[in-house]
Amino acid sequence: RPNLRLMLANMQVFVQLEAPSFEAEYQPVEPSEVVRRIVEPYSAATSDLGKEISWWPEPAEFGIVYSDNAAVEHVVTNLIDNAVRFAAGHVEVKLTKNPTHFFVRVWDDGPGIAPQYVPHIFDRGWTPEVPRRDEKVSSGLGLHISRALTRRFGGDVTIETQPDPESGHHTSFLASLRNAIPDA
Repeated sequence: RPNLRLMLANMQVFVQLEAPSFEAEYQPVEPSEVVRRIVEPYSAATSDLGKEISWWPEPAEFGIVYSDNAAVEHVVTNLIDNAVRFAAGHVEVKLTKNPTHFFVRVWDDGPGIAPQYVPHIFDRGWTPEVPRRDEKVSSGLGLHISRALTRRFGGDVTIETQPDPESGHHTSFLASLRNAIPDA
């Protein structure tokens, strides 16, 4: 079922991204806290569907990074929402970092994405329903916006998918965002 609140937020962010005056606002962000706030409501909802979400930061004491809190929250929400929608039973979210970037990896055990569709996954308006000509249940903006936001902040979103039943289904999105540590 579509997440209407997220669809509306995506429309709002999409309009902001198109504005020539869009600027990144860097401030201290605690990614572990952002992920926790997003995962908790999804955990309750997915439990009713027989699915589960697990998440962890490495290192355990992840600490603070400098980024745009609203952008981080929006990207992570889009990635988790997609994973929950397509997961067969499990979603994993992992936070990691290096000296210049921090990373959010969202993995699900769903059916994967057919290789011919991977080049289109970040296209504005594309959803898995498009090639099947099914009724669209999403705006097709979430992944497009997530990639655009991460690129505005010196990062990117990449995908790895395994649709082959022999080796196990999964899709993994990796969002990297620059840690814009202020000059001392």
